[in-house]
Amino acid sequence: MEGQLRELIHHYKFQGRAAVARELGPLLGQLAEEELGGRLAGEEPRVTHVPISPARWRERGFDQSELLARRAAEWLGLPFETTLERRKETSPQTGLPGRQRRRNLRGAFGLRKGTEAAGKRFLLVDDVLTTGSTASACAHALKAAGAEAVWVVTVATVSLGQWIADG
Repeated sequence: MEGQLRELIHHYKFQGRAAVARELGPLLGQLAEEELGGRLAGEEPRVTHVPISPARWRERGFDQSELLARRAAEWLGLPFETTLERRKETSPQTGLPGRQRRRNLRGAFGLRKGTEAAGKRFLLVDDVLTTGSTASACAHALKAAGAEAVWVVTVATVSLGQWIADG
């Protein structure tokens, strides 16, 4: 399964297979519901995503995390919003150790103009969690803007060079 998931995500991100989000998005929604349960009830959280840079968007033609987040939000019956923006181009995180990843991401994310985070709760969607640096930088930007809570859900995590299904 690990090899198949790795291959699926690789095709999704790097070979333009945007349709994969139709299957993975609802699975992320299910995972979030199972893991967070009642915390998703009550004050309705917004589903948002880790944004890619404009240059990467031009290369791929889509933002893989945005597509996943939209599908997960649809499955959960929660509102989707593009809350964050990538404020600076960063070098690829692949191969960088944790400390360099955090340094690379410093100031990379912020709230999009016209969005509000104060008092809101967010379910942050990303495709892969490696060291957690990117998700942490996004959560920090949301919390700095007054978000009440931020939860992260990903398709996969990477540990010791292996891809492992999250959940």
